[in-house]
Amino acid sequence: MLGNGRPTANLKYIGQEDRNRTFCRGRLRAVGLATWLLCCVLQCLGTDRTDAAEIAFLPIDPVFRIIVSGETVGEEIRGNYRVLAFQGNCHLQQGVFEASADEIVLWVDRNGAQGRDQPGQIICYLNGRAHADWGNGRVINDHQWTGRLFSLYPIESSGRSIPRHDIPNLDWSREPTSAVQMAQYAQSAPGYGFTPSGTNGAMTAPPLLNQELPPGNIQLPPTGGAGNPQSLVPPIAGATPWQPQNSNLGGTQSSSLLPQAGLVIPQDGSAPYAAAGPVPSNSPPASETIYPQAQPQVVRQIPATNGFTLKNIQFLPRSSNELRYTDLTTATEAVGQLTGGFKLIINGASLRDANGATTDFGTISLEADNAIVWVRNNGTGGGTSILSGLTSSPDRPVELYLDGNIVFHQGNRVIYAERMYYNVSSEYGMVLSAEVLTPVPQYQGLLRLKADVLQQRDRNNMVAYGAAITSSRLGVPRYWLQADEVELTDTRNEADLSAYAPSDTNRPTNMSVSAKSNFVYLGGVPVLYWPKFKTDLSKPNFYVSGVKFKNDSIFGFQTYVDWDLYQLLGIKGFEGTNLDLSTDYLSDRGPAVGVHFDYNRPTYLFGIPGVGSTDAWFLHDEGLDFLGSDRNKLTPEETVRGRILTRHRLFATPNTELLFENGWISDRNFLEQFFEKEWEQEKDFTTALRMRNYSGNRYWEIFGQARLNDFFTDTEWLPKLDHYWLGQDLLGERFTWSEHSSVGYGHQRVATTPTDPVDAATFALLPWESDSEGVVANTRQELSMPIALGAWKIIPFLSGEAAFWNEDVNQDDLTRLTGQAGIRTSLPFWRVYPGIENRLFDLRGIAHKVTLDAEYFYADSNQNMDLLPLYDPLDDNAQEHFRRRFIFNTFGGSLPDKFDERNFALRNGMQRWVTAGSSEIVDDLSQMRFGVNQRWQTKRGLPGRERIVDLVSFDVDFILFPDAQRDNFGEDLGVINYDFRYHVGDRLTLLSDGYYDTFADGLKTFSAGAQMSRPGRGDAYIGMLSLEGPISATILNGYTNYRLNEKWILTGGAQFDFGNTGSIGQSLGLTRIGETALVKVGIDVDSGRDNVSFNFNIEPRFLSKRVLGSVGGELIPPAGLYGVE
Repeated sequence: MLGNGRPTANLKYIGQEDRNRTFCRGRLRAVGLATWLLCCVLQCLGTDRTDAAEIAFLPIDPVFRIIVSGETVGEEIRGNYRVLAFQGNCHLQQGVFEASADEIVLWVDRNGAQGRDQPGQIICYLNGRAHADWGNGRVINDHQWTGRLFSLYPIESSGRSIPRHDIPNLDWSREPTSAVQMAQYAQSAPGYGFTPSGTNGAMTAPPLLNQELPPGNIQLPPTGGAGNPQSLVPPIAGATPWQPQNSNLGGTQSSSLLPQAGLVIPQDGSAPYAAAGPVPSNSPPASETIYPQAQPQVVRQIPATNGFTLKNIQFLPRSSNELRYTDLTTATEAVGQLTGGFKLIINGASLRDANGATTDFGTISLEADNAIVWVRNNGTGGGTSILSGLTSSPDRPVELYLDGNIVFHQGNRVIYAERMYYNVSSEYGMVLSAEVLTPVPQYQGLLRLKADVLQQRDRNNMVAYGAAITSSRLGVPRYWLQADEVELTDTRNEADLSAYAPSDTNRPTNMSVSAKSNFVYLGGVPVLYWPKFKTDLSKPNFYVSGVKFKNDSIFGFQTYVDWDLYQLLGIKGFEGTNLDLSTDYLSDRGPAVGVHFDYNRPTYLFGIPGVGSTDAWFLHDEGLDFLGSDRNKLTPEETVRGRILTRHRLFATPNTELLFENGWISDRNFLEQFFEKEWEQEKDFTTALRMRNYSGNRYWEIFGQARLNDFFTDTEWLPKLDHYWLGQDLLGERFTWSEHSSVGYGHQRVATTPTDPVDAATFALLPWESDSEGVVANTRQELSMPIALGAWKIIPFLSGEAAFWNEDVNQDDLTRLTGQAGIRTSLPFWRVYPGIENRLFDLRGIAHKVTLDAEYFYADSNQNMDLLPLYDPLDDNAQEHFRRRFIFNTFGGSLPDKFDERNFALRNGMQRWVTAGSSEIVDDLSQMRFGVNQRWQTKRGLPGRERIVDLVSFDVDFILFPDAQRDNFGEDLGVINYDFRYHVGDRLTLLSDGYYDTFADGLKTFSAGAQMSRPGRGDAYIGMLSLEGPISATILNGYTNYRLNEKWILTGGAQFDFGNTGSIGQSLGLTRIGETALVKVGIDVDSGRDNVSFNFNIEPRFLSKRVLGSVGGELIPPAGLYGVE
């Protein structure tokens, strides 16, 4: 059975034959490593380890500035690091040190205290024709190089600034040839004098990356005393040798397995961070200031014949029984036997294959009752002891056999087996009664595998017979996938194919698996059979990725099942793609089917990186639409209903991208009925093709757009060209110039009238909707002159626009000229109150920061705004759909100017900006805008690790209208809004905001509430919203998502209007956290549609994408990640 301890041969699944099940290529690799380690023990008993020598360059003095140049430079912020990426003819210099490459990437630590006493820390990465020269003949030429630099001064850089979206993450440690794995824990932090013996006080930087290693067979270190190793790499003239600490093989143990100091480069590509662990014992007192020494670069000299290295070995008896070794060498073969049980512990094991790739295995342990190893003699006659050498070759293979309670540990991987055989030369092996707990790529937890027989045929292929896989840790699992025969194929590059390579959970895999005669078991009962499937090991799910059941009065009883289509078809999809099939049934509406495809690939089309998705869902609808209020029991315009949504983004170059989107909907009410969230919150379904190019502060775009959905008002562009040039300095930074110009042929096509009489009764075109087409061209320019009078910033500006429309709302051509001018001012000031401290309110001093903003704006245009159709609309389709009914339900068929969206955008000053979203929103206007932005800040955190946080933020602004009758419906003051936030602690925040128009029936909103969030535990909100104007409402709103204990999650929400509406809706759900899946039972009440629905959702816990398992912004970990639940 799938037990928690070692498996026994007589245990079985409930109702199943005695089958141990597993299929995973990396498992037998680990077995191969285990057997090889046994060979190491047999040969290394009584021998000393020979260490590899290293050569250190002289340190670079941090008093020199770092000067970098390149044709282009991009900049990003990654966590605690500022990243500078240079491309094209790149050069770097610091003192006598010079470097050049096709690309230079600098990771600058932003948290380091840079100055006279503490230099800044920089990680330097050279890529492509890397050349580094320390002077005096100390030169390195390679494809890539990485090292650390220190400087007391900021980096001086030159190059054309461009936006970058492809700056590589620090993920070099994923590559087997990278030396970052070896260097992560070897770097001492500046300010501490950590000195390995034999270094004479020299501090070492991380070794160089991707050094070409001389080829060598996988062999053990040579026997004999420890001394200077013989290296095939010639020493560099003038360099100082670095001698590592020597250690003995027998019975020694490292002082610590944790990094003591230095830089850890995460394997997920995120920003590096300081290594955890205790401070070295010889670190200086805290009060003593030490000038940090720049660290010398290190070149590791690797002996060509030493492929296998390790730091120390502990070889112990497994129990109190005596461990016995017997030499059974004969004339034809050398044989050694171990009996009595042994336990082998290896720290710091690493392996270099014939291609020079180095793999670090960390700490490994191997236990077994008995072992035999034999080597065939070469026919020269005479017996040779097994200890004389274990070099494996095709004509002299090394064979091993382990028997009895085999347990292998490596990291999170654990392998149990009864018997095992392995041929090192041919890489052929077989394991009987194997059980494995192992990590897999792109999965947070552990998978559990069993097999009756696990056979490795060669390096790239293996077969498992009687196999099963599950993520359950229970003795008898509640779910598993069972197969009679499983075949695994590894298609990775030859450099990655090694029987000893570890399975890294963050490394992508090309290992594929195909299985025959597959059953999915739930509770010991087979619930699904599929004759054959094929997939890769990055997906832990079995066919089904989600199941949901619901019941309500609109759709009836509903069943939603999502499938992995790649597995169903028995094919291996392209890397970085997902293909899912939805088979649904709604009893009151009809059957439905859908397909979802998404991808994120470095090479998608013609070698171009891309990301995108396609989603389609169709239904044969036999019911009526219920949309709420007076829109119930509407007859759909189509019987076969659905939608197709496609969005793609391809990066042709780092500065050029191609975007394509296609959105088709069967009828006007489909999204609102079946996908309400998409209808209300997502971007409109449009069909367009765009090409964009970014160049510093310049940007151009050419695109075309067509309308597929005739029930929406859309503008077709055939095509349109936009150009932006923003923030360009003129005349020695005395002036700043910005512009936006566009030209295109547009055709605004208006929405058609609904066919249902009820829907058609409240349908009317909005005032700006017109069937107009023709050339649309405009250019808008702004010139400003920034002036600084101390802290007071004054920016007078002039702007103007010239625009032409071939057809306005009356189908006449229109030319508009606009002139604008104004002045913007800003005055910041602050005061600190260090004496204010309060433990109850978590206050440690207060800093009050205030910014006073003011702006006067004047505009004069020769055309009225209401003559133009909105070729660039302000609202999306959902809001436009509502506004049409708003005219009839609230205003009796005529829309007042006060509630026209164009006037709202005009009064808020949209036309002030060069990059305004709609060029049609321009008219005569004068405004005086005032604002006060305030922050009260304090320090919170552990002593010595305090951080500055916002305690209270309170922002207020309003507008005065000199010509109130024209611009604000007769009121001098308007557009008043505020935003208030009080962060009581890291988990609780009090919120309030509001908006106020002073004219009659103007919009007046106010909200106040409290937000609580505890990561991993839950979040909640309760608040009040008051809305006055054409619509009046006072709504109490609240929700919670809280994990009650290890087994249950409570979710709920309610909205209640204290006006005439009353109850708006409620929801309540209870989720059980099971070892197999998350099961949710809930009820939803929608008073507007007079609908009550009951929900029953099942979501497997091993899915990489989960919905039910999100609590307080964190996902519930997969079952078994922390042991048996």
